[in-house]
Amino acid sequence: MSAGWAAGYAAVATGVATNAATSFINNGGNLGAVFKDVTSSDALRGYFISGVTAGLTASVFDDLLKTTTNPSTGKITVDLSSLDGVGRFAGNQVLQGGTSALLGKALGQDVSVNDVLKVALFNTLAAASFNAVGDYTKGVIADGSAAKVVVHAMVGGLLSEITGGDFATGALAAGANEALIVDLNKLVGGNPQLLSMASQIVGVLAASTRGNDVKTLQNGAWVANNATQYNFGEHPPSGLAEYAQAATGLVEYMQSQGASNDEIAQAQRALARGEGFDGVQPATEFVKAWAAFMAGELSGWGLAALVGKAGSWFTNEAVYVGAKGIQKVPGLGEVDDFFASQSTNLNKKLGAKIGEGRLPYEASRTGVEQAKATVKETLENATSVSPVIPSSTVRGNYDLVHVYSSKTNSTVSLRVLPDGKYEFDTLIPEKSSKF
Repeated sequence: MSAGWAAGYAAVATGVATNAATSFINNGGNLGAVFKDVTSSDALRGYFISGVTAGLTASVFDDLLKTTTNPSTGKITVDLSSLDGVGRFAGNQVLQGGTSALLGKALGQDVSVNDVLKVALFNTLAAASFNAVGDYTKGVIADGSAAKVVVHAMVGGLLSEITGGDFATGALAAGANEALIVDLNKLVGGNPQLLSMASQIVGVLAASTRGNDVKTLQNGAWVANNATQYNFGEHPPSGLAEYAQAATGLVEYMQSQGASNDEIAQAQRALARGEGFDGVQPATEFVKAWAAFMAGELSGWGLAALVGKAGSWFTNEAVYVGAKGIQKVPGLGEVDDFFASQSTNLNKKLGAKIGEGRLPYEASRTGVEQAKATVKETLENATSVSPVIPSSTVRGNYDLVHVYSSKTNSTVSLRVLPDGKYEFDTLIPEKSSKF
């Protein structure tokens, strides 16, 4: 079966399931009314239009715009962090909307070019907005946390208002969906199609507290679905990447030192328990984030209780976020002690690099001191620590570790010595390409 036919069938099946869920809620569980709504002439026309549009999207539009569209969920995969990606997303939306409009016109429906453009604009705005929330909160605010619920509620409310709905409907739909998203994902086993449908149902249920008219329910489903597709689905849970990075770096370094498999396994068990390093630990912080979510029992809250407790949870989460943002280099110890031990080395290497014009500081003692201050500030405010970089991939005879700080926008390169200690290597006035 071609990609176009498969996409068409998937879109029809999803349309039937979504209509059934919405009708079930709207009609108070009356199965007779649900069957009538799902098989109505308008619904059948809608299935035909969505199926043909999905088929053309998979076989033509995606290739043309270099996008990927999931026919079951409608999610368009493209880099929404760039203007080019947002433009291609919007183009895909316009082509899909135009196709649906032409088919609807042929089937006797009343369609408008203005409506097509508005829907494309609204869908693009929603996807870009929730993607931006994910970009700015990834590794900072945990999925399902009250802080993330508040952010989603604000974005959902604003999107609802922009599209002609009311703020409360969008806020409730987005907030409730975010509060439940981690549990929903576990419930459906990570299946994106089922997760998308579950989110729409949550959005409909939340919106139903504001009214049972079709427009309100559809608005709630739309907001929740966009939040799931372009926030949760695009941004893996915080902590997981950091733990994997630390574990990988540990294995690579121990293998380079000739450690046995048993010794490596023992070290990894220690890492998982958070032993052996000072400061914030990737593994234990990931567990703490999960425990914070479970302790709040977010999935069990009613909507009113959720709003009532959001303030205190936001405060607690902010304190936690502040601690989690700064990382430490495993085994480096106190920055002041390391800095004092490297004084001569720092003066020599920074002075030479400044003299060669490779650092943005004046060739003077003052310039060297400014560069040293940047090195220290970078180590004290590290936001990314690389795994061990093997000497075979860089110039020189030593393995390296790169430490980057978004505060200074600089990278400190450290040599890994045979005894496991570190020596200052160089300062890079930007984010290293090794990240």
